[in-house]
Amino acid sequence: MRANRYRKKSSRNAIAIEAIKRNFRVLAKPTHRLLQELQIARANGSHPRILARTLAYDLLVLDDFGLQSISPQAVQDLYEIITERYERGSLIITSTAPLKSGARSLPMTCLPAPLSIV
Repeated sequence: MRANRYRKKSSRNAIAIEAIKRNFRVLAKPTHRLLQELQIARANGSHPRILARTLAYDLLVLDDFGLQSISPQAVQDLYEIITERYERGSLIITSTAPLKSGARSLPMTCLPAPLSIV
C-alpha cells in the first residue's frame, strides 16, 4: 500500500511540476481541505469568488479523495468543480482509498456522465 501511494504521489507531482514548468497555473490541495474552504466561504459570503479563483487554474489537483466523508453541500461543490472543469481545464483526483470506499463517499448519481475512474 505504501509503495502504491508513493507511485501515485510521484506521478501526480511530476505532472504538476511539468505543468508549472510550461507556465500553467496549478493548484494542488487535499480534497477535504478545498471543500472545507468552500464551506467557510459559503458562510461568509465569499463562495462565488473563492470558487471562481479555484476554477481559474489550468490544472487542479485534488488529493486524498474519499478518505473522509463529505456533506451533501460539499458533494454539490465537488460536482460543480468537476462539471466546470470539463472541457475547460485539467483535473486530477487522487485517492489511496479502495475504489469501493471512495465511490461510497460520493453518490454516483451526481457525477457527470463523461467522468471515468482510473
